[in-house]
Amino acid sequence: QDYPLIIRSVKSTNHGDSLLYAKYPKDTQNAIKIPKSQNSIRIEFVLPEYREGKSVTYTCYLKGYDKEWSLPTTHTYKEYTQLPKGTYTFLVKATDNINGQTAEASLEIKILPAWYETWFAGLIYLILLGIAVFLLLKYLKRRAEKELRRIKAEKERQLKEQEAQFTLEQTKQEKELVKLQNEQLEHELKLRSSELADSTMNLVRK
Repeated sequence: QDYPLIIRSVKSTNHGDSLLYAKYPKDTQNAIKIPKSQNSIRIEFVLPEYREGKSVTYTCYLKGYDKEWSLPTTHTYKEYTQLPKGTYTFLVKATDNINGQTAEASLEIKILPAWYETWFAGLIYLILLGIAVFLLLKYLKRRAEKELRRIKAEKERQLKEQEAQFTLEQTKQEKELVKLQNEQLEHELKLRSSELADSTMNLVRK
């Protein structure tokens, strides 16, 4: 009797051997979902051959991960380490070298995303990003307002210094002007006194 090729089990090797899938008689399940925390797996399969145990060779191919079929081997398992999230199809072909029987089996494997890779986490990231942008804009606005107040205060200080300098210069100029006026008045006074003296002498001579 020809027995079918079956994928017996899928186990996680992340933390010991945790059974994720087992093939039972009349079980038609051909797809499993695996958490991201258990994404290192060992897939076990077999094509029963009771006449010669080493007469069956297997080749495997994980669609979506492998680039080509594996080399024929008598090992009845295949291991994958740290599979990324996504959907894969595991294919295995068996060849019975005694009677030339060939068989193929498949199993769809879906590696679920980690909690931080779900749409809900993405929504949280988006909200946090929005809050961060809002706080950054608020901080930049506050710093710009502070810088503006500093510049305004500096301008006012410079303006007051300029006004004080202008007032000082104006006072100095006024003092200089008064000094010049006084000197001019003294000169005119001396000139008038000299003229008066000359007039007096002329009057005395006359």
